[in-house]
Amino acid sequence: MHMKLFNSKGLPLLAMSLDNRSDNWLNLSAIARYFDVPRSTFLQRVNDHGWESAIAHYEQQRKTKLKH
Repeated sequence: MHMKLFNSKGLPLLAMSLDNRSDNWLNLSAIARYFDVPRSTFLQRVNDHGWESAIAHYEQQRKTKLKH
């Protein structure tokens, strides 16, 4: 998976290619567990919609679950 992080003005901050061996520094599994979604689902969302959009989406879902 190729991941790009941008600042609020759309300028690139970081670009990287991740595979199952190189994602430990970010601990994507822990992030997926925090949002209570499968890691593959989380990574697919990041790939399809971008990092910030995926985080915002799953954070909104988490808040909704906590209210009920």
